[in-house]
Amino acid sequence: ADITGESDFVRSNIDQYHLKALEKGACIVSHCGNDCIPWDATVHAMFKLAKDKGYTLQECSTFTELPPTVAASGGTITTALYQLGKKREGKGEGTFDALLMTNKGDKSEFAMKNTSPKGTKEFAELKRSGEPWIMAPVMANCVRRSNALLGYNELLVYSECKLLPLNGSWWMRVKETSYNLLVGASVHLPFLSGLLVQPGEGPEREEMEKGWLKVYGMGLMKKGDEEAKIKTTFSFIKDTGYLQTAHMLVEAGMLLVQNSKSNTCVPGVVTPAVAFGGEIVSRLESTIGAKFEIEVVPDGDLDSFLAWSK
Repeated sequence: ADITGESDFVRSNIDQYHLKALEKGACIVSHCGNDCIPWDATVHAMFKLAKDKGYTLQECSTFTELPPTVAASGGTITTALYQLGKKREGKGEGTFDALLMTNKGDKSEFAMKNTSPKGTKEFAELKRSGEPWIMAPVMANCVRRSNALLGYNELLVYSECKLLPLNGSWWMRVKETSYNLLVGASVHLPFLSGLLVQPGEGPEREEMEKGWLKVYGMGLMKKGDEEAKIKTTFSFIKDTGYLQTAHMLVEAGMLLVQNSKSNTCVPGVVTPAVAFGGEIVSRLESTIGAKFEIEVVPDGDLDSFLAWSK
């Protein structure tokens, strides 16, 4: 198990080791930390609820809420700069994204459409605004891999964004926007990266102890002409970028040991949703005080969504 948030590294592992791991019965699970257990597990739970009720999950969105004072590490910023600055090369004829590789080595029929916002957007169900953030593509790629292997939907629609603070000060908003602009400018003017937090640097322990995370989820499921909506909340009481990422990795490791002993390991290069299903959620609830909630929302019950996101 690892805590990588680098999609290209996962793609490389799939290309090199997925079929070999299947042959040997080895389970290699990436994204076993803040990148991306809360988001991957949320979408998987929606899929499971829909399936249990005879529906098919069609669309799902996640909304990330973080403390106004949250700060990214130098390593995260460096990775973001690399991802933003690398050349996007077209795929050759007959090739496909490794995230879609099946256990037969071919392309999965279960694809995903990423509709994450590219700018600030108002969400009517929440009466709140959200915006893009640097980790959204990572979460989307993890969900893409889970869908390819577990078959949520042949064209699952997924989006992820960061919610703007309900009561954030204008000065805090200016600071955050300015820093984001600096990160973007550093892609084209590398000398500006010296003004950013550097690898090995990050928030102080006191700041981490005050941290928290809430991931809200909203899903649409269908059964024939019938539709229903799902809402979820995944809450963590401490910083997940550092402190509780370590806990997530340990719990993932414990599940690998447990599943190995019971011969229930899922071989291949997989995601937390594929390897552990809902078990990882239960362990995090019992060991670190995380809380996961999921329910079907009556049709047209807008008040339920509004209360849930405040």
